[in-house]
Amino acid sequence: MEKSISTLIRVDRHTTIFLAGSRATHWAVVTTGIVAECKISIDGDRRLTGFRLPGEAFGVEIERYSVTSEALTDCVISLLPTNVPAANGRLFAAMARQLKRVRNDHLLTTFRSVPERIAAFLVDLADRGMGECFRLPMARCDIADFLGTTEPTIRRALAGPERRGAIKRRPRGRIEIMDRASLAHVTQGDASPNPQQREREISHA
Repeated sequence: MEKSISTLIRVDRHTTIFLAGSRATHWAVVTTGIVAECKISIDGDRRLTGFRLPGEAFGVEIERYSVTSEALTDCVISLLPTNVPAANGRLFAAMARQLKRVRNDHLLTTFRSVPERIAAFLVDLADRGMGECFRLPMARCDIADFLGTTEPTIRRALAGPERRGAIKRRPRGRIEIMDRASLAHVTQGDASPNPQQREREISHA
């Protein structure tokens, strides 16, 4: 039944898939690649609010899309209609999963300091099926946009946990989590004995 109501399509990088404000006639699941969800201001400024990895749904809305979905990389997605009764069970399940994912995305951006946001971001990637050694799924400029910071700050923020042995940067842009507990402590503000030391790690890395 799923094969008769879903369609696999290829989407080129930077192509808009669903446009905020348009009627929500379909929703989709990422098969390969990365899909970004973003808000576009009236001035045309783009703010990345979330991203979807393979196996994750996006565009799950009742009436109109609340965010714009675009291919962050070349993608293959499984496109499903919202108005087919046979798909309702899967639609509602995907809606529940997407609601949880959006809530987690919001939590990632509410940590007070950049080191906390970076640590939570890395742990989140591992928990979403990327394992303990992975390539960052998107460019640093997109990560900076999502976490509300800048590319140089991202680079400096990664240097801190690497010095402490929490992560190790591998060839070909891969990052390996060496000490998950240490990263978890960072998200609680416990990366170092005092806050001033943490600030120095970012400003002088």
